Amino acid sequence: MAVVTCASQRFIFFFIPMFRFGKRYFISCPNCGSVYEISREVGKRLEHDPNAEVNPEKIFRLARRASHYCPFCGTAVPPGSRFCPHCGQKL
Repeated sequence: MAVVTCASQRFIFFFIPMFRFGKRYFISCPNCGSVYEISREVGKRLEHDPNAEVNPEKIFRLARRASHYCPFCGTAVPPGSRFCPHCGQKL
């Protein structure tokens, strides 16, 4: 199940939040960690019905989580490593 996040900006007057504006909705993939922006209409629909489907043509990729796996043997590699600990290939 994907995670839906809503972000907005606030107008603050003397440390008192007055109103919110610029509402944006994001959805993140639990498997790969990629983050996508979705339209306001789809975001509102997901707030009311978490099981609603999202059309893949209506989402826009913003960020992708960096994978930490060796491209040669597929072993998990610690972040910042220059060589694979299993096969020794240069990363």
